[in-house]
Amino acid sequence: MITLPPAATFAAFPLLLVAGWYLSRSNWLFDLGFVILACPVLLAGGLSMQRPSPLAQWIGNASFPLYAVHFAVLRQARLMEYDMLTAIAALFAVTAVVTLWFNRKQLPAFAASPIIRMESENA
Repeated sequence: MITLPPAATFAAFPLLLVAGWYLSRSNWLFDLGFVILACPVLLAGGLSMQRPSPLAQWIGNASFPLYAVHFAVLRQARLMEYDMLTAIAALFAVTAVVTLWFNRKQLPAFAASPIIRMESENA
């Protein structure tokens, strides 16, 4: 079994993504190695956490919303000729809003909302 400390997973993943940004433009072998080798090792490290921290839980909750909105947000930012930092800031902002919306029933402020109660009563 592959073991990797969870902290190493959190450090390695962004570094590999940045490396991929520069290396994958000219070398498809980096992409292949990333998918076949790096991703399984990083997933194993993340899944080995006994009790995930609140940050790790939030990152896990944000992973699907990030996947769901990244193309549309980055494409729109490109069409509007935003620089890369502004586009990434917009992507994180949209991801945060969508993540909070998906997890609103778990948040005390939203749980007290009459709208949430009406939705759960109708379900």
